[in-house]
Amino acid sequence: MSEAFLVGNNGVRFKRLRVPVPPDKTTYLYFNGTFYGGTDPDLTGAKIVADIGRSEVTLTPDNYTYEMNILSDTSAEFLVEATIGSTTKRVSIPLVLRTPDPILDNNSWRMISIVSAAGLAGEIWNIGDIKTETINGTLKSFRIIGFDHDYLDSSDSRYSDSSYNQDAYADGKRYAGITFQTTEEWDKDKMNMSATNVGGWKTCLMRTNVMPAVYESFTDDMKAVIRTVNKRTAVYLESNNRDNMVDCADEVFILAAKELVGSNTSAPTIENTELSQYEYYANGNPLPHDETQPEWLRSTHKVESCSSHEHFLYVKSGDRVEFTNANIYYDYYPAFCV
Repeated sequence: MSEAFLVGNNGVRFKRLRVPVPPDKTTYLYFNGTFYGGTDPDLTGAKIVADIGRSEVTLTPDNYTYEMNILSDTSAEFLVEATIGSTTKRVSIPLVLRTPDPILDNNSWRMISIVSAAGLAGEIWNIGDIKTETINGTLKSFRIIGFDHDYLDSSDSRYSDSSYNQDAYADGKRYAGITFQTTEEWDKDKMNMSATNVGGWKTCLMRTNVMPAVYESFTDDMKAVIRTVNKRTAVYLESNNRDNMVDCADEVFILAAKELVGSNTSAPTIENTELSQYEYYANGNPLPHDETQPEWLRSTHKVESCSSHEHFLYVKSGDRVEFTNANIYYDYYPAFCV
């Protein structure tokens, strides 16, 4: 034990226990009696100081003890205790608990993003759960259609963050925890100004103009948590007269044929091979569109069936996929990831 402790034992008063530097982590995700986030609560990074007489002594972990006390649904404390001579002092380090509600709509977007980043969305909520938000005076509903389905684009701020949804890191890809899609048509618009699908989703009007406008209409709380994901999509390449997959970094997007209805003979074969259906629709749930109103898909008509290169795909009457000129006005249903 240090000389300062010996001095304390020889009669110099142990006046106070302090924490001038808090622990590295003072906010924890807490649900059903369990802490989440990669590590158990501890005092890593904290500086614990004892004021003994006129001396200030930095304590090491073998000179103090601590325990965590849950105070409420949103707060807790580390209660640190040290004994020097016959004097015992305690100090409380306040902690913040973030407790997600099992009812999705009772949570803020920030809480939803915390749960998603911790890789816990599928443990707390369910495919099909709905989050509502008032946007420009209108109540909108967003449904969970998939967990760990879309992977982050390299431009996303959390692409290199190893703490983000770490259990869903596979094949060099870091997956977004949750994919949402609006439950109602957002509006009507065309895929392109003219009847062409050249450039596919990558360069079409729906992606370059309409989707950014949808994103800008979202609340600041929503925009703060939306991830940029890589929505690989087929595009016709005139140089080799075939469909090829290209990378598209998207914050807001519409679904491809395979993602919504599964494999389809009208969709590019390469999309049927490389993409996968969202779990909500794979489970047999109804598609979002009104039976009488077509819903645009981001898939082009496959090149071997569309030598004129005019058509994008749409779906109506249940899950029947058809094609039409890109400059037709149809409904669209935006999706995004958190």
